[in-house]
Amino acid sequence: MNQLLGSSIMRCLTVLFVFAFYTGTAQTKPAIIPEPVSLIQGNGTFVLDAHTSLLIPPGDPELAALGNTLNQWISALTGFTLP
Repeated sequence: MNQLLGSSIMRCLTVLFVFAFYTGTAQTKPAIIPEPVSLIQGNGTFVLDAHTSLLIPPGDPELAALGNTLNQWISALTGFTLP
């Protein structure tokens, strides 16, 4: 019985290891909504900090309201507001 249990555990561990290996090495695309028509991934990072600017064209009050809402969400998550 112990040999059967040990064999089952080894099979489960092997399956988990293989799954973890393939999951870790798989290329995943970023979750962007709406999904872009095309995307070229490069190396690097995007840093969102207190020096990142949120640019809103003048003359569109609806867009200005959306920008302010976005800035409030970022502020609640990070503790800083975007200029």
